[in-house]
Amino acid sequence: MFNRIFVRIQKLIRKSSDNNRLFRLVEELILIRFDNEEQAREEVKRLKRSGLNDDEIIKRLTYFEELQLLFKPFLQAGNFKDMINATATFSINPVIGKMDKSERKEFIKYLKILFNNDNISKFIGILFNKKNWRITWLLKMIEKENITSKQKIADEIGIDKTTLNKWLKDSFGDRFDNVRKINLKDYFEIMENITLEEGESLKKIGKNLNDYNDRLKKNLFEDRKSLLKKDEMEGLNYKSLKEDMKLEGLDKEIKKVPFRTAQKIVKRLS
Repeated sequence: MFNRIFVRIQKLIRKSSDNNRLFRLVEELILIRFDNEEQAREEVKRLKRSGLNDDEIIKRLTYFEELQLLFKPFLQAGNFKDMINATATFSINPVIGKMDKSERKEFIKYLKILFNNDNISKFIGILFNKKNWRITWLLKMIEKENITSKQKIADEIGIDKTTLNKWLKDSFGDRFDNVRKINLKDYFEIMENITLEEGESLKKIGKNLNDYNDRLKKNLFEDRKSLLKKDEMEGLNYKSLKEDMKLEGLDKEIKKVPFRTAQKIVKRLS
């Protein structure tokens, strides 16, 4: 799923960039490893003398294969849950495990420089031939990319599409009526609305990311029967639960409620 975004970025790069800009970007990606251009030239010469061709030198000096391995879980993420899991379990160890101490130090140093906000903005500017373009521009561009559908979201959560449509109606009004394809921004908003408690946000999840990842591996919905089985709901019956669901403004035909709504009901009635 998320691989489509990277394919989209690649298409935009090919459309917006000529060979000169791509060559300049490669130069920049190599230069950030060294104190000056002279050091970079000497290292390129040394690698050529060792028998490496131009492509091999570029991959070596830009850590191409190492970066590909490092971000492989994100590239292979099939949905929101996979992406959160990739983030929560992200580790540099599989990449640096076979490096000696000096190599590890150099690689970590390169990562810090590579993902400096100013450098990322510079790289984007080079690719698209624009000055002072920030990474937020790229994010705004890809968030409009159609990435999923209601059926796929329903499958991810473990409910049917009819139930999802009812949830969306209750939470977003008619915003998603007759919408077939869901873009990245709306997808994340929908998943946040379903999986986060009131007051939580992905931006603030921080140290609780592992707990959130564990939450996503469990059921993200409750039905009336499972709600009444919770310890906090001991002594309550279907009638009191039904009345509280009315207070939540829920459609009386909804048999399953999303995690967020379930948490609100439990807190109110416990």
